[in-house]
Amino acid sequence: MQKFRRYLLVVVVLAFFASNIFAAPAGENFIWKATKGENILYLVGSIHAGDMSMYPLNDVYWESLNKSDAIAVEADVYGQMEGFATADNKAGLELTGLLMSMIGKMFYSDGDSLAAHLSPKTCREVVTFFKEFDTGSSPYGSLFMGFGISKLRPGMIALIMEGMALEKANLQPELGIDYSFLKQAHHTEQPIIELEGIEEQLSIFLDMSDESAEYILNDSMNRMDDSGEEFKKLVKYWVEGNEKKILKMLNDDKSTGYEEFSEEFLYARNRTMLTRSLEAMDEYPTLFMVVGAAHIIGKGGLIEMFKEEGFKIKRM
Repeated sequence: MQKFRRYLLVVVVLAFFASNIFAAPAGENFIWKATKGENILYLVGSIHAGDMSMYPLNDVYWESLNKSDAIAVEADVYGQMEGFATADNKAGLELTGLLMSMIGKMFYSDGDSLAAHLSPKTCREVVTFFKEFDTGSSPYGSLFMGFGISKLRPGMIALIMEGMALEKANLQPELGIDYSFLKQAHHTEQPIIELEGIEEQLSIFLDMSDESAEYILNDSMNRMDDSGEEFKKLVKYWVEGNEKKILKMLNDDKSTGYEEFSEEFLYARNRTMLTRSLEAMDEYPTLFMVVGAAHIIGKGGLIEMFKEEGFKIKRM
């Protein structure tokens, strides 16, 4: 199954603050309340790109956010992207500097290339897959004109494929769940805690193991044709609050590389986010935490991990 693209959509960036003139979507909410002593945690499972079928959000989300001392997110995409757009915001300048510093890490150097990290078969198929974009007719074509696909690291290739899949589904990063809450937090000057940050997230992709790279690229190529419909299903299940169907989409892949991928991109990050959110609650006893839905549900998810830390959890 198309594990990588689903993960990025549930997990990877942005949202729209919808007007209340529309009727709220029916279904269970994707928010849980965890309590332990003086600490209250509102844990929201996010989708990082979406459409208007997801809005407006139920009042329980906004009420929980307003009660919280701070908001914790994977990365403050709203602050940095808004700053990047205005070009005179400190956060935007920081993002520009970060991207410039990361560009060199996106490509292999000193004789290294994609062929040294993928099987010959996968390497050939990746090159063939992108030949149509070398004409420059696609916005992705320009990325390969000067460097060539063979010098681009697998993580960047996978992110480009993700962008292509989102286009097919007509899902927009600026209609993602995180962005909506971050927008309000910025406007009300509510403290914002980055559990990872953009630089750390980019590094995870750029430093992925060869096993995960082989898995991700093959999965993305094999599922590109049906990716649009699969993403739409994911949004539908989120609107319905259908945790079981989302889990099924995430867990029905047992192909080679699946376990390595899950450890690198899910479970290891869950452990880091748990530690950092617990530390944040020392300063902010009531915390509103928004991370990709894949991080919170199922075995090894944050709901399970917070229970193991002694929190009592209920769905709201």
